[in-house]
Amino acid sequence: MTPLRKRMTEDMQLPNFSPQIQRTYLHHITGLARFYKTSPEHLNLEDLRQFQVYLASQCRYSVESLNQFVSAAKFLYGVKPFRGRRPAARQSPYSGAHHSQPARN
Repeated sequence: MTPLRKRMTEDMQLPNFSPQIQRTYLHHITGLARFYKTSPEHLNLEDLRQFQVYLASQCRYSVESLNQFVSAAKFLYGVKPFRGRRPAARQSPYSGAHHSQPARN
């Protein structure tokens, strides 16, 4: 078991994720690592987007399965080893954007 997988498994037990959710998240992250033949910690946001396109177009994943992948990726990039370093995959295209409401009269 890789250190990243071990850490992700441990972190999923803290909020008491069900065994099914744990298996699903690990399935999606393992698929991501196998697709790129590298650890997910070396991937960026564009890599995640391309993998999501691959799942939708080539594998014909359902919307629900795509949402599970997105949730797994969000969880992975939110776990403690990444919090200090903020890998490129965690950067949101919407970060820093401020949308204000129009003033009401």
